[in-house]
Amino acid sequence: MKKKITNEFVPYFSILSFYVISRIFFYLFGVRFQPGGDITSPHYIDPLLLKENFFESLFYLHSQPPLFNFLYGVSLKIFPNNNLIFWNCFYFTIGIVLAVAVFQLMCALRVHRKIAEFLTIIFILNPAIIYLENWFFYSYMVLVLLVLSALFLFRFIESKETSQGIILFCLLACLVLLRSIFHVFWFVLCVCILIFFCRKEAKKILQICLIPLLVILFFYMKNYFIFGKFTLSSTWLGVLSLEMAASEVPLAERIKAFNEGDVSAFSDPMVFRTNRPKTFTNEAFTNLNEIHAKKELLKVKKTNIPILDHLTKPSSKKINWNSLTHLKISEYFKNDAIYYLRNYPQAFLITAANAYLLNFFPGPTDKNFSNRRYLFHYENAYNFMFYRLNQINNNHPYFQCNLKILSRQHQMLRWDVLSFTSFLIIVIIYWTILVYGAIRGFMAVRKNSDLAWGLCVLYMSGNIVYFTFLNVCLSPFANNRYRISIDGFYLALLGILLTALFCRDQNKTA
Repeated sequence: MKKKITNEFVPYFSILSFYVISRIFFYLFGVRFQPGGDITSPHYIDPLLLKENFFESLFYLHSQPPLFNFLYGVSLKIFPNNNLIFWNCFYFTIGIVLAVAVFQLMCALRVHRKIAEFLTIIFILNPAIIYLENWFFYSYMVLVLLVLSALFLFRFIESKETSQGIILFCLLACLVLLRSIFHVFWFVLCVCILIFFCRKEAKKILQICLIPLLVILFFYMKNYFIFGKFTLSSTWLGVLSLEMAASEVPLAERIKAFNEGDVSAFSDPMVFRTNRPKTFTNEAFTNLNEIHAKKELLKVKKTNIPILDHLTKPSSKKINWNSLTHLKISEYFKNDAIYYLRNYPQAFLITAANAYLLNFFPGPTDKNFSNRRYLFHYENAYNFMFYRLNQINNNHPYFQCNLKILSRQHQMLRWDVLSFTSFLIIVIIYWTILVYGAIRGFMAVRKNSDLAWGLCVLYMSGNIVYFTFLNVCLSPFANNRYRISIDGFYLALLGILLTALFCRDQNKTA
């Protein structure tokens, strides 16, 4: 019995040892926790507003879901002088939680323990994980919450315990309030599917999910009644949709559309140019001179609420994406995007195809991480399948904000036979993992042989499809960074596939 208990904890000891030792190793090589542009980034409420107008700023926040800024504001109140140290410790801690949760998820899904242990160690040594773990942003939290949600979904269906259900729906609610891609409809769909397959527990499920759902609806309805938007990310939709629809439209065509009045004054091709390294809509959105020159078109009333009135943040003087002015500009962008989608659908398809192919690249590459210079050679070795592509492009893929694999208007990456073959293998591996997992999950649910296992696998497969599809349709860049949030699901499905291939003796599985 004692030997059995000891063997039970050996994988945890191994995983945690690799985690702690690797973090010490990376620290000695120069890796440090990055603030993530907490003052300048459009995702954050200005620290000064969070300190002086905490509740007011959170209440009138419409450009981002509120949870991340709520946590940021609370941390500024409690740790005003050591805020970065607090978040460094917090991210280190949830990194340990992630490592344990990934291993436990694979064990729950009957992945062979040795395979689960090996894959977990490889996962926590991923340079992409290192970058997100040392970057003050919500991407790492989303990854942790998704893995935990799958784990507690399995536990709730398996045990029917109320406590497991409460944790599950709180995790799902946190995802909705942290990342706008997880809409309230996504939450409701998860509840409906769970009720459909667990009819005997329908009453319990409804009781458990009620409070998290009401909290979510409070913020959605607040934005609907105040700003007329049933969303937690109002401003971004217009900016990203125009970027998706128009970035591959030839400049001459965009000039013609502007001169003929088919698009708004805020889509002036001479203000945002396609040869910029960043997104071209950012040019128009952040050009204060253009905004002031066209302010009569906006007709925005003053509210005496700083987060809604100020065009710039008080601390950094950078653009305040939560202002009513920028919300109005976003509406113009959305209407312009509709025009380009109707008249140049092929441009959107090219941008979407580029975004989808970017999804398979090692990430993140859309941000200039200062830690990359310390891990550059390690990153090249870890992502050895992309070594040749980086080599023939002078390491361009790691340092270019907006990679172009397919494009008519931008310089594309160079390829040769080896780099293309390596990339094709990567794509096939991702597709094999996803399709195999979806088929196995569907078969398990259809035969009702193992409902907890089947629904958990379908939850992971379904969210991979959902998450990837929306990001491809709504974001022309950073898709390889977004994919990291669902890498935990890919890893668990890979574990199931490897167990099926190499460990047919079910007595050896967890």
